[in-house]
Amino acid sequence: HGQKFPRAIRTMEFYNGPMLGRAATAVATTTADAASVNPALVLAVACVMGFLYTGYCAWVTAQAPNQVAKGNEGDKSMPMSAEANGANVNEINMRLIKYSCLIQNGAMGFLKYEYICIAIFAVLFAGLAGSALAYLTSAERAVLTMFAYLLGTGTSMLAGWVGMAIAVFANSRVALKCYSTLASGFNLALNAGAVMGFTIMSLALFSLSVLAYAYSAYFGDKLNDQAEMKKMFECLAGFGLGASTVAMFGRVGGGIFTKAADVGADIAGKLEQDWDEDDPRNPAVIADNVGDNV
Repeated sequence: HGQKFPRAIRTMEFYNGPMLGRAATAVATTTADAASVNPALVLAVACVMGFLYTGYCAWVTAQAPNQVAKGNEGDKSMPMSAEANGANVNEINMRLIKYSCLIQNGAMGFLKYEYICIAIFAVLFAGLAGSALAYLTSAERAVLTMFAYLLGTGTSMLAGWVGMAIAVFANSRVALKCYSTLASGFNLALNAGAVMGFTIMSLALFSLSVLAYAYSAYFGDKLNDQAEMKKMFECLAGFGLGASTVAMFGRVGGGIFTKAADVGADIAGKLEQDWDEDDPRNPAVIADNVGDNV
């Protein structure tokens, strides 16, 4: 803060007119008020609020039923296609559990394998990039940057796992809600999606804030030098690179997976077997739904 106030004072001395002088005084006052706010408190409150709202959305999602309630064959809460085919409530619930479990197991299995690949890539990349950075700059910068890179990778992987878990958990619940009203199904899907959204924002804010404070403590008084300040923020940039690595694998790997499964389902089901769209007898349909979640 000591570096900002002299500039504001010099500005007031330069613009000594009545209007410009009052404007410069207002700028200096605003700077002083902003300096009195504790940024650590703001970050802590934002993180806690984000995690609390994430828990609330997960709780709302968990309260939705994942099975059709017991009733007569004309119950409006029953899926209409199953009702038209003469299926009873028990058969509908068995199908819901069967297909949702298939999709859940496939999605989590894909995510586990993909995370193994990401972990191997991240370690290898950190070693290669760290070695190059140490050769071009310094070992200190290489270690700090690669540590931030690995932390960003881990944070993004954790957020992706939470998002996948809530997605496959909410699938059958949203489907059942839509048979009641589309609005209720949409609201439940929105709450389930908010778990992923607020998880990644809260985790990123928390991890990056802790990392920034840790690096600030590590550099200490050296941050008074502008070159050292720039060096610290360049090291922090590794966090975003790590998060982007996971996003790239999720987008490209998941996209290739689901498109291949979608094309395979259409070719094998529609052309060869004359099955309807998304017929559950087609294993590629399950793989397509797995890819959609990925």
